[in-house]
This record gives sequence, structure tokens and C-alpha cells, in this order.
Amino acid sequence: MAMFTAQEGARLEALGRLNFINPFAPERIKLEETILGSSRPASDDVWNMHSGSNGTRAAVRAIGELATHWAKELRKRTGRTGFSATPAEDKLYDAVVIYH
Repeated sequence: MAMFTAQEGARLEALGRLNFINPFAPERIKLEETILGSSRPASDDVWNMHSGSNGTRAAVRAIGELATHWAKELRKRTGRTGFSATPAEDKLYDAVVIYH
């Protein structure tokens, strides 16, 4: 049984890529769109960890919450009796935990 669906895998791969990219590059915004989909705040088109007086950007907060959710969820999924992850699944699991 797979650790996650293809759609979940694509989102988690994008989350993992955030660990290693220049946060000011346009790729950051594209990755946020992949990770958050339609729930990505439109006001976050320019990357900065903080949004002035509003504190941490909404997208950064949402991605952090998503990473926390997935770190817990993947731990549950891998804890099933007889579960064995593929090397690709291990790589994505590691990426989520690193971001978290």
C-alpha cells in the first residue's frame, strides 16, 4: 500500500523543495501555489516571511500548519504493521520532517 496518493505526493515534493530554494526567487511562489492550491492567499505574491504589521505571511503560516499535519500523518501511516516505504516515499517523508 502506498504511503500517499499521487496528488499528496506532488504537494509533499513541492513542500520539500522549499527547504532548498532561494526564498526570494519566483519559484517560491509557484511552489506555494502547488502546496496550498486555491487556498493560497492572493496577497502573498511577493515573498517575505513577514507581511509588515500583520506578522508572518498567511502562506508561510498555512504551509507550516500543513507540514505539521503531514509530519504527524506520515508517522501514523508508517507505523502500520508490515508497512515498508519505497526509497521515493522515504525521500518525501524526510523532506516533510525537515520542513517541519
